[in-house]
Amino acid sequence: MGRSFWKILFLFLFSIFSNTVFKVNDHEVVEKLKAPEVKQTKTGWDGLFAGGLAVLLANLLRPLADYFNVPSSSFVNSIIVTLVLIIVFSLCFYINKRSKRDLYQAVDLEQFSTKRLWIRPKSFKHFFQFLFSYLLFLGLTILFFGGFIQLANVMVLFIGMLSLFFYCSPVF
Repeated sequence: MGRSFWKILFLFLFSIFSNTVFKVNDHEVVEKLKAPEVKQTKTGWDGLFAGGLAVLLANLLRPLADYFNVPSSSFVNSIIVTLVLIIVFSLCFYINKRSKRDLYQAVDLEQFSTKRLWIRPKSFKHFFQFLFSYLLFLGLTILFFGGFIQLANVMVLFIGMLSLFFYCSPVF
C-alpha cells in the first residue's frame, strides 16, 4: 500500500522510488498477514468458451446498442467524463485508505522498525510487461472517454470507467 497518492495513480512508481517496509520478526504476526495460497487451475477452455459466448451475445444485442446513446453535446459529455474521473479516483483512493486501515487494525505496525527499500522488477522483461499493461489500460481509458465525448454512448463510458478502475486500483 502506497503512502503517496501518486503511487496509487502511477503504480510503476513503486519500482522507481523507494518504499517504506516494516521488519516483522513475530511468527504469529506473519501468519496473520499471510494471504492464503490459491492453486491456479487451467482455464484455457473456459476462456475460449467465454470469448465465443461474448461474440455471440454482442451480435445478438447489437440492435439494442442504440438505446444507450444519449442526446447531448460534447461539452456536457466532457463534464460527465470529468465527474466520472473524480468519482473513480476517489473510489481508488478510498479502497487504498480502507485497506491501510484494515491492516493497521490487524497489526500495530508502529511497533516494528522501518526501512527504505527499492522494489525492482526481476528483469527488463517484467518491467516492460508491466509498462505495456500500464500503457494499455491508460490508452484504453483515454480512448473510451474520448469515444464517449464524441459518441455519447453510455456503454462506452461504462467500459472507460472499468478500464480506469483497473488502471488505478491497487486491488487489481
